[in-house]
Amino acid sequence: MTILDTNFEWPKAIPGFSCVKMKEEIQEQIYRETEGMTDEEVQEFFRQGAERFDREREEFRRKMK
Repeated sequence: MTILDTNFEWPKAIPGFSCVKMKEEIQEQIYRETEGMTDEEVQEFFRQGAERFDREREEFRRKMK
């Protein structure tokens, strides 16, 4: 289903949750963790984060089978 479908309904908002606030908090955390790193260190930081995400996603998929 896409937003072009006539029966599409946007998901309901979660009271008290702000995705913009969450994004800003995550950006601030990443800034603090990478402050003072070289470009190569920042690349490694994100590479490790991507690997962790992939492992957790695969673990979740295995549990859902």
